[in-house]
Amino acid sequence: MGPGERLVCPACETQIVVMQAAPGTIITCSESALVAIRTEVGKDGESADHEDEPCAAQLGKRYEDVESGLVVLCVKSGRGALSCDGRMMGVKATKPLPSSD
Repeated sequence: MGPGERLVCPACETQIVVMQAAPGTIITCSESALVAIRTEVGKDGESADHEDEPCAAQLGKRYEDVESGLVVLCVKSGRGALSCDGRMMGVKATKPLPSSD
């Protein structure tokens, strides 16, 4: 997995783009491993319906895993919560703009 790679959740419509890669990490969306968008996404008996998820991926938000340094951008929102190696990914804080006095 490298920067710029697009990943999709096979169980819901969540799509992300990797901004900063972390080698050897596994990104999941509510326990469904994300797959590269160029591969065929099928439902192969996988019905992990994310309706009851408390925290859904939000369009345009950057998510980060502080421990591994992984940063992703959500390009299509979905009902699943993003996690990296079993740790929930939090929304990355925005940097304050400098004063324009």
